[in-house]
Amino acid sequence: MASQARAEQTAENSKSTTIEGTVVVAANPGNGNAAVRDNPGRAADVLEKRPARGNAAATSVPGTSVDGAVVRALADDGTVLDTEETDGGAFSLEVCGVSPTDVRVVCVLNGEFELDGQRLYAAAERLVSDSRTDVNFTFTDAEIEATVDVDGEDVAVAYGIAEDAQTDGDHVGTVEQLQAIETAAGIPLDGTYRLVADIDASVTRVWNDGSGFEPIGTDGELGGVDKDGAPNEPIVDDEPFTGTLDGDGYEIYGLCIDRERNQVGLFGATNTAHVSGVELRDVDITGLTDTGALIGKMFAGTVDGCSAIGGDVINDGAVLLERRDEIEFDAFVGGLIGEVDGGVEDGVDESDVALVIGCEADVFVEEGEEPAAEPNDAVGQAGGLIGQMRNGARLEDSVARGDVLGFTNDIGGLVGEVDASFDNGTAVVDCEAFGDVRASADSVGLIGEYGGLVGENDDNGIIKRCAAHGDVDASDAPNGSEEIGGLVGQHNAGGVIEDSVATGDVSGDEEVGGLVGENDDGDEVGGLIARSHATGTVTGHVKQIGGLVGTNDENATVEDSFATGDVIGVEEVGGLVGENDDDGEIVRSFAAGSVDGKEQVGGLVGENNDGATIDQSYSIADVCGDAEVGGLVGENESGSEITESYAAGPVDGAVDVGGAIGVNDGAVDEVYWDVTATGQTQSAGSPGDNGLDTERMQGDDLDEALVAAFDFDGTWDRVSGTDADVTRDGYPILQEIEREAQLESQAILGQ
Repeated sequence: MASQARAEQTAENSKSTTIEGTVVVAANPGNGNAAVRDNPGRAADVLEKRPARGNAAATSVPGTSVDGAVVRALADDGTVLDTEETDGGAFSLEVCGVSPTDVRVVCVLNGEFELDGQRLYAAAERLVSDSRTDVNFTFTDAEIEATVDVDGEDVAVAYGIAEDAQTDGDHVGTVEQLQAIETAAGIPLDGTYRLVADIDASVTRVWNDGSGFEPIGTDGELGGVDKDGAPNEPIVDDEPFTGTLDGDGYEIYGLCIDRERNQVGLFGATNTAHVSGVELRDVDITGLTDTGALIGKMFAGTVDGCSAIGGDVINDGAVLLERRDEIEFDAFVGGLIGEVDGGVEDGVDESDVALVIGCEADVFVEEGEEPAAEPNDAVGQAGGLIGQMRNGARLEDSVARGDVLGFTNDIGGLVGEVDASFDNGTAVVDCEAFGDVRASADSVGLIGEYGGLVGENDDNGIIKRCAAHGDVDASDAPNGSEEIGGLVGQHNAGGVIEDSVATGDVSGDEEVGGLVGENDDGDEVGGLIARSHATGTVTGHVKQIGGLVGTNDENATVEDSFATGDVIGVEEVGGLVGENDDDGEIVRSFAAGSVDGKEQVGGLVGENNDGATIDQSYSIADVCGDAEVGGLVGENESGSEITESYAAGPVDGAVDVGGAIGVNDGAVDEVYWDVTATGQTQSAGSPGDNGLDTERMQGDDLDEALVAAFDFDGTWDRVSGTDADVTRDGYPILQEIEREAQLESQAILGQ
């Protein structure tokens, strides 16, 4: 019986259903407009944004300003089964493969009524009840009603009141109307526009011999050469979009652009424009330098609450351009925006400095191949949301979810490069990235600066309260990779990372870190990493591999931070930092997990070198290596210093092995280790009695010498088995780092 029922249902679903009807807009001036005022609200809200998918002619009469109507048959889950643009008001829809009782007919008037000077828009829908049904929509100008006649039953229309006619701007309800901005008379680049319906832009796939939609606005610049080294036609028109577009939460779906030119997106270039509430779906965007689903090149202005969900954004090769008085190849490709120039150094008004806020991208982003004409400095700058941001631009409260594939440098899950030259406040705040970041196996030359959130944070860039959750993998690059990080690939020149986290796995060749690949490059002030941590596994195939940072050097600082993931490398391998070098500083930080390498392997730092310092820090990591192996530091070189720190994890090695330090040529003061936990009775640079058994390093009964050496008033806390949140005594922990994370690392966190 069950099989028979299924067969009957299958046969029923395979039938074709014809739905016919009319759409009429009729005048009825005698009824007033009380119904409008009594029932405010948007049609799209009532219909859960299912209608408003196109435009067509509708029967209209004086007193209306209706641009058209469209009728669609929808499955119960919202899938579009058939669409027809009405011709003289009549329509006919064919659907199959779905039970007629699951078919919903939606009619939307694209445009609005005018009634007593009040602008209105309207839509209606009805569930079909048998195999052939006439569905007739009659919109009455005065009452704004729709009679949907199905088996003699009337269903009222859902409608809404448009905003004030003097401030609402020009309404856009079709992709043709979008394309008319700039290209049609009376629709200027500095106009005010508002979407009034979801827009089906899939027809753009066949526009312009397959080149698709023509991006709105341009910013004149040199053409240079294309990816094959051939001359590229320059963009000579300097006519960016300077107006306002309010998407009002409506979708534009199926937008297609495939152009061998710069500045590609719905908007090619904007200047002090304001774009809000635009939702792009299922995009297919391909261009050269400055490519994004929404905007190719943004100068100043605001993008608020916009998104690109589904589809691809592809940079089909960088173009040689003159930028910042240098000739270089730049891709600048982002899931939402290719390039964001804040405008600070150009003197824009403070209110117009570029701000991207509350935005989202979930598209696949690919940076194109390195050009055939070899550049001196080929940089890609590809990001899941933005390719490059600089000159005071700010990105806030935004997220990227798509994967990013890179061929050259500066590749990030959220932003390819954050460039804050001249300390102009370029910042990324309260943002997240979830997609994986990967280097292509077809990349040419040594590649670098890959990060789960940002590829390169350069010249005083600021990153605060951000997180990256995807994996970062540059191990397939055939000619090697460097500066690979779970959050940021390269972080330098006074840049700041605060209160941020990376949870994904990271792999590469050199300078590979769970949070940052390289933290460096300041003549007086290097990059700062504060109150941040990483939890993923870090794998490096060569050297300078760290659970938090691969290389920390040139006046860079790590403070109040930690790493708990496993670390695997060859040389200069550390649970927190692979190499701490050239006046680098580590303070109040710890490492857990496991560390496995060959030479210069340490639970906290692999090599501490050239004036670098480590203070008030500890490691409980398992450490294994061949030579220069220490529970805290593998090798402490001349001119470097380690103070007020301890090690308490297993240590295993063959040559130059120590409980805290494997080899020491620098300064060591008040460094302790647990001889029982480490399995080591000696440590380079420290007296033998600094090796304590576990009982004298845990709980309330700490060794008197350790208590005297460590600052338990302002830096350290004891962990006693009598504490409510632990299961037994623990090692001293740091006051500035979350207590729960430290107890969990020691496996003593209670319920």
